[in-house]
Formats: sequence, structure tokens, C-alpha cells
Amino acid sequence: TSARYELLINKQKAKTMTIEKSGNQQQLKILLGGDALEQVKEFVYLGGLISQDGGCTADVKRRIGLASAVFGKLNRLWKSKNIATSTKVKMYETLVIPVFMYGSECWTLRKEDEHRIEVAEMNWLRKILRITRLHRMRNEDIRNRLQQEFTLNDRIQKKRLSWFGHVTRMTERRLHEG
Repeated sequence: TSARYELLINKQKAKTMTIEKSGNQQQLKILLGGDALEQVKEFVYLGGLISQDGGCTADVKRRIGLASAVFGKLNRLWKSKNIATSTKVKMYETLVIPVFMYGSECWTLRKEDEHRIEVAEMNWLRKILRITRLHRMRNEDIRNRLQQEFTLNDRIQKKRLSWFGHVTRMTERRLHEG
């Protein structure tokens, strides 16, 4: 069909995937010009990781990794004694949090995902204050010192509610206007 409209599909880039909650991936054999397309277990689409189980755990892990990479590149900033903590917090909120939060309104988080997010967040916040876990300082105290009123999990919830409100305000007609 694509050939009729002179659309070319790149056989090396085109992949197939099935989404199965049970974990049993169904084998597909889709041919393109006589060649079978590769079937994958996950792929990145519009910045989000889509996995065959339909869950978001892999995407959460990926986002934590991407945000950690940004955080790590700013290591000299976090260690600097010449930069005010308030400036460090602004840098964190401007450069690290958006990388982590991208696409989070679509996540269906499990408790273990929320815990993983909290652990990553507290590692980042501790590093900003140059406090290790050996200091035995409570998470709440660290948040208070950095004036972090909302956790990343709170921010995700807020984004999800905002998106839900946006979708519920859409008219039925909009879906059919395409």
C-alpha cells in the first residue's frame, strides 16, 4: 500500500512488537518486500520506552538513568562550595527534573516504581547538600533544607491530573475531527 503512494519504509529501521500482559510474546512475521521485519521487546517512541509487557517500569528506569546522566555531568557544580545551595536547587529543577519528568503523565506507577523514583530523588538531593547516608539525616529534613515542598512522585501525580483534566474537557467532536 505504501508503494502506491510512493512512501518508502526503511527495512533496517522498521520493527514489530506485540504487547502482552502475560509475558508470552506472540511471534509475528510481517514481510516488507519479501524480508521479515525484526521483532523487538521494547523500543523508544517519542522519547518514551514502549515495552512488550505494556508497563512503564522500563521507561521509569530509563528516565532515572537519563536524569542521572545529566546530574552526573553537573558534578563539579554540586561539589562547589562557591555556589549557593539555592542556585544549585534552581539548576536541579531546570536541568535534571525536566529530563526525568518527560512523558511521566502517561505512567501507571506501581509501588516499586514510586520507591525507585524516591530513592533516585533523595540521592540527587543528598548530593546537592553534600550529605551522605552516613549522616543519618531524614529525607524530610533534607527536603526542608532544600525547600523541596513536592516530591517527584507528587509532581508526577500533578502532571497526570492536569493531563486528565485536559482530556476530559475535550469535546466528543474533537475526536472525530482528526
